[in-house]
Amino acid sequence: MITSASLFEGIDEDFERIENKVKISEQQLWHERLGHPGQDKTRAIINHLKGDHPANLNPNTALTCEHCIRAKSTAARMGQGGGERSVSPLDLIHINLIVDSSHATEYTCTLVLIDDHSKYVYVRPLLRKSHAFKELKAIIVFLETQAGKSLKAIQSDQGTEWRSNDAHEWAHDKGIEWQMTVGYDSRQNGHVERTNRSISEKMRALLMQRRLPKRFWPYAIRAAVFKMNLTPSIDGEVPYQAMFGRSPERLMKLLCVFRCLSWVNIPKVKRDNKKLDQRAVASICHGPECSGSRRAPVESMAVVQSPWRPWTPMDSHAKEDRAHM
Repeated sequence: MITSASLFEGIDEDFERIENKVKISEQQLWHERLGHPGQDKTRAIINHLKGDHPANLNPNTALTCEHCIRAKSTAARMGQGGGERSVSPLDLIHINLIVDSSHATEYTCTLVLIDDHSKYVYVRPLLRKSHAFKELKAIIVFLETQAGKSLKAIQSDQGTEWRSNDAHEWAHDKGIEWQMTVGYDSRQNGHVERTNRSISEKMRALLMQRRLPKRFWPYAIRAAVFKMNLTPSIDGEVPYQAMFGRSPERLMKLLCVFRCLSWVNIPKVKRDNKKLDQRAVASICHGPECSGSRRAPVESMAVVQSPWRPWTPMDSHAKEDRAHM
């Protein structure tokens, strides 16, 4: 039960001083009488009073109520195009980490880079978050070499992996502007958050398509991003072509159903009897990467990289492939 004495605990004892404050305007007075409604509602109520309100009360007078600001403050909306957009590849890249909490593999997270202009995505699974900066530097060297351009700016969250002295010294020495978003507000990094969601959705779809356990996610995420980079974006441009200025036709020929059946050629040096030994082995394709594909021989758990050699039309073996899983 609340007593009359405890009811007023914490109330400012200098009540008289508060009530004798500087005289407020009629607009503010009615605003307080009405219980701090929004300005539009305050204006509507005053207009509704018609001739019953004081002559010096103007419904159209702008109102700034400190108490409303303190009580009703919300995070600012992130409008469309709130920041300056890039005009060429490597003007700005967004980076982030996707953390894997499944503990299904030795990898704990994935480093994600998105080029702001081309929408080209690069991913690399990492054993430790502490490896992120080292891998980031290696990827940037690769992208700069392939695109023939120098990186100008990076945008990231305030993760500890990006706030080290080494990271800032490296960026300073290369003349790279490192932009960090406000803490506890992922909306400023909305582009990378949306891309992360797309990557995760495609990765899950590939795993579900072949009814695979979670431990195959490193292969699925690479395959998902490979396909994304060859898929036209909303403006009709293919990310790979926009990034490197090269036709994606060669890579299009490498597209295959994730974990489809295929043949892997056995090199001569691997054959015991060069005349009689078989020259190919059935394998499961985990997805193309550069000039080769990651494949697992059907009778082995090992993963090898080899030139792409399709078996038969991929769809014809979809049911058979599922039956073997």
